[in-house]
Amino acid sequence: MVVVACLVVAWLTRRRVAAAGEDVSHVDFALPLALLVGALGTRLLSVLVFDRLLLFVLPLFAVPTLILYCRAAGLSSARLFDFLAPPMFLWIALLRVGCFLAGCCWGDVVSGSGDVADSLRVQIDTLPSVNRLLDFVAVQFPAGSFAAGQHASLGLVDSGSSLPVLPTQLIESTAAVLLYIGALRAERRLRAPGALAYWCLGSYAIARFWIEFLRADNVIVWKIITGNQFVCLGLIGAAFVMMRVSARD
Repeated sequence: MVVVACLVVAWLTRRRVAAAGEDVSHVDFALPLALLVGALGTRLLSVLVFDRLLLFVLPLFAVPTLILYCRAAGLSSARLFDFLAPPMFLWIALLRVGCFLAGCCWGDVVSGSGDVADSLRVQIDTLPSVNRLLDFVAVQFPAGSFAAGQHASLGLVDSGSSLPVLPTQLIESTAAVLLYIGALRAERRLRAPGALAYWCLGSYAIARFWIEFLRADNVIVWKIITGNQFVCLGLIGAAFVMMRVSARD
């Protein structure tokens, strides 16, 4: 799914650049270069810091690579990110389908968490009323999956399938597709260079902040807030400020 997602993003970005009458050769070189640097950087970081490969840190290396490329080529990085940002929603949508197939990034349980201590229940059943409301879309992951392992460690299941959980992977995938449609509409009124990219960043951060309440895999660091949600709040604030700055320019 990572390969498919990258091909879709490259194809759509290339089409958007061509439609604007600009040179697509930079896309053909810059995107693969950013992906290569991002992949190598992510792999190195996973070896030095983490014990597994985490794709969410890939932009930490890919984005600076694109900025440096644009400076070297005399291009506007803001314009490039405006072309790239909407297709990235589809990148997220496809990756989350892959997450669903792999069983990672699973959601909260919709029933059966009553035997867990309150301090642990908040991890797997953060918003009980919302979880019960969405129980019609719940799925069970097989024995050996991440969700089943978590539930077994809490004594909720033996060695079989997981309890019914929210398919947060598909929920985020659906949200990303809707945000892609919204970005195409917002593009008509966001004319300042970089404004569309900031809109995409902020809107995804808002969506991800709320979806985090439905996920059971990320560790809660304060009350019912995960570390990713604090990152989302920072991104929302940064996107808002940068949109205001780009609008004045």
